[in-house]
Amino acid sequence: MASSQPAPRPAAPPPLTAPATTAPQASSAQLAVVPQVEEEEEDDPITITEPQNFRDVAEMFKERHEMLIYGQIYNFISPIKFEIGKLEIYLDHAADRTIPGQLSKMLAEWTGQRWVVTVVTENKKTDDHITLAETDKRIYQQKLANAARHPIVEEVLEHFPGAKIIKLQDITE
Repeated sequence: MASSQPAPRPAAPPPLTAPATTAPQASSAQLAVVPQVEEEEEDDPITITEPQNFRDVAEMFKERHEMLIYGQIYNFISPIKFEIGKLEIYLDHAADRTIPGQLSKMLAEWTGQRWVVTVVTENKKTDDHITLAETDKRIYQQKLANAARHPIVEEVLEHFPGAKIIKLQDITE
């Protein structure tokens, strides 16, 4: 006796894409499509290959996205002496003590020459030996003071007692 029920449907075909962790299987019953990912071009090209000063050293780390080391260099290391292939630095008490070795290793790797990084004691550090963060802060404070002395700004500050200059922005950029 013939059944009145329709014949069972075949199972759904396998998906056309395989999970990224699964290698394509060689099978006649399965087709795997693996998307090809194009390499992205770097947004920030490397511009410093041979540092000429301590700020260039810091910028090399920033350009190469070594932000933890860049932050240490910028905030906690005072340059004492700079020569190509040789750095004398003072480490702030909050600095990571492994940074000199990392600086030496990475600079050698990036420049192709040996870098000697020497840590000096506090008695060699003078008031002129400050971090890049302190340098930038002093420069910004000087710019604020210069802006406050501009005749138009002086007049505005005179008409609005208690007003302050809180931020400077370079409109040419």
